[in-house]
Amino acid sequence: MHTKLRGRLRLAIMHGTVLVASFVLMLLPCFATDESAEVPENLKIIMATGERTYDWLRLINKQRSPESALSFLPKQSMNGYSIEEPDKYNAETIRQRFDDTISSMPREMSDILLGKGELPASLPVADDVFLKWGYAIAVNHNKAKRWLSMAPQLDWLSHLQRRDLRGYYYLARTPDLIGKLNTWSDLPERDRLKIHDWIIDLCLNRYWDSNSERYTDGIGIDIDINACQTEVSDAEKFHRMASLYYKYLPFGKENYDQLFSIPKNSARADIVWDQASPRVMRIPFLRPKQKTHEIFVKETLENWYRYGDWRLEVVFTDRPYDGIARLELQAGSMDRTNNGAILLDSNRPLTAYLSKIALVHEFGHLLGFNDCYVEYYDKGEMTMVNYQADTTNFMCSLQGHFKKTHFDELKALYFRD
Repeated sequence: MHTKLRGRLRLAIMHGTVLVASFVLMLLPCFATDESAEVPENLKIIMATGERTYDWLRLINKQRSPESALSFLPKQSMNGYSIEEPDKYNAETIRQRFDDTISSMPREMSDILLGKGELPASLPVADDVFLKWGYAIAVNHNKAKRWLSMAPQLDWLSHLQRRDLRGYYYLARTPDLIGKLNTWSDLPERDRLKIHDWIIDLCLNRYWDSNSERYTDGIGIDIDINACQTEVSDAEKFHRMASLYYKYLPFGKENYDQLFSIPKNSARADIVWDQASPRVMRIPFLRPKQKTHEIFVKETLENWYRYGDWRLEVVFTDRPYDGIARLELQAGSMDRTNNGAILLDSNRPLTAYLSKIALVHEFGHLLGFNDCYVEYYDKGEMTMVNYQADTTNFMCSLQGHFKKTHFDELKALYFRD
């Protein structure tokens, strides 16, 4: 979670040993939840069932060795939401998903989860069945928590619609786009409607302000949407759709490209990568106090940050300095960076895949990479919308990995001839 996204965002992601954290739900920032806020009636059963599911998993794992312990967080279970299939949710959709899950799971499980009696120390179903439905309940529970944290901030979140990438994305992939824009009146209505909406999205990118000035100045998203709708309607009327597209294309491209590039002012001064060792990029890292933590850091980062015969090397040092990369574990902490520190939740085992992907993702921020996902509140649909710009990119998605584009960005910024 990148510090550049702070602004008005009050971040608080709660992880537990078996919690499916907000990081699981697309590495997205989460607002602090007001513990005193009343939970809507339709979500109370989701919160209660989720907690009971976690309690049951803890009870089951008490009877097992660490090697045979169950987890709701296997890598293969982690979902991604692509730009073409975004996730949309609100209290009503969350409740519907919960109801569908309960009605589909084995009765032996649902009776226990919805009951109030003592939880059994053994499972009434096979492990894989328990994990399948337990994971579904856990994801839904966390989505409900996420909605509760965001509900008081919907006005602010609607401001973020200005950075929606989909207009730029789809227009760039439309065959013979300029030809279609120049023969607008001849297009089938279905095509005109789609392109009309995409150009409105592209127009909104002009108004995206990461410093929140439009929001703090009281310029709501509705004002900008209306302005873009008027401009697109005029362009349709006066046959200027191609000109309008070219007018706003640079804003959409800049909005999209900045997700995948490292700003020059984000470069670290302590990285060594030069002609003396062209295949190795070295970074100092404050030596953790525990040997297991040292092994976790070195093995995870060095195994992840590789491309061809190039690799990262973590060089431990006992000499601290301002901004040095370091690991800090705190109970219940959200995954984030703070002046070189990578903060992870100590309640979560370091052996879990989520701990490893959290480390490499947050370390990516120390190198200068941005998050590459989008989330905002759609006032028209009255839902949260979120998606990952590239589900194969580890800075966007839990399903992602280190790519050639990451290597190229690092080389352009850090390699010294």
